[in-house]
Amino acid sequence: MCIATSDTLPVMPHSSALAAVFLRDGETVSRERVGALSAALHPFGAHADVWRDGPAALVRRTSAPDRRPAPAGDGSLLLFDGFLSRRGELAAALGLAPGEAD
Repeated sequence: MCIATSDTLPVMPHSSALAAVFLRDGETVSRERVGALSAALHPFGAHADVWRDGPAALVRRTSAPDRRPAPAGDGSLLLFDGFLSRRGELAAALGLAPGEAD
């Protein structure tokens, strides 16, 4: 079901959006499908981050560029689209250097 398309929504300032696809048949997610997801999210920002591996893909659109998503050393990926009000305290608890959690 399609609720809105990128040509019917205005670009929103200071926003972001996530989309994901997982193909249960194990087929590889095509570049075309990822492109369609990214285009559908364009109203939420001009900057796109894409992760695609086999049957899974994530697309994130933001109104400003940043360093995410960032895969861990083991290849795992955690994507969070939210606000941390006590980011410094969390970074310290995780043992991150100042600025590493920005």
